[in-house]
Amino acid sequence: YRASDETVRAGNHVALRIEVSLKPKMHVYAPGVQGSYIPVQWQMAEGAWKASTPQWPASENMHLKVLNETLPVYKNRFVVTRDVVLSQQKELAAAAGGGKEMTLEGTFRYQACDDKVCYLPANIPLKWNLRVGELEMQRVPETLRRRK
Repeated sequence: YRASDETVRAGNHVALRIEVSLKPKMHVYAPGVQGSYIPVQWQMAEGAWKASTPQWPASENMHLKVLNETLPVYKNRFVVTRDVVLSQQKELAAAAGGGKEMTLEGTFRYQACDDKVCYLPANIPLKWNLRVGELEMQRVPETLRRRK
């Protein structure tokens, strides 16, 4: 997993990305699956940011012969993205604890299955460590300012 930017400033948008690679013949259930199946989920902790809804790729339908059901799944490799908007300077500085780094935290939950077994659900903790940059407070040089 990764972020679009390593250094952020107040009000920035940061794109977060999770890349998932499954072993051959394995699948995970896509969001929206019904019944007792556990879909993939991406939760974000609250903080000095606002996270948008994850953007899941299109799933494919898989027919399970044993259960005679067709379900939305992901196989092989898929990528999920999510936009995060950072708070204003005061809140961002507080989140960084007076330092120059802050951490965005989340959890990726999934249950992997193969042709024969559905394994126990797993939660993977996610942390994006981002440097907090200062806002540019310097005025535009006199020679570049708009004149009346």
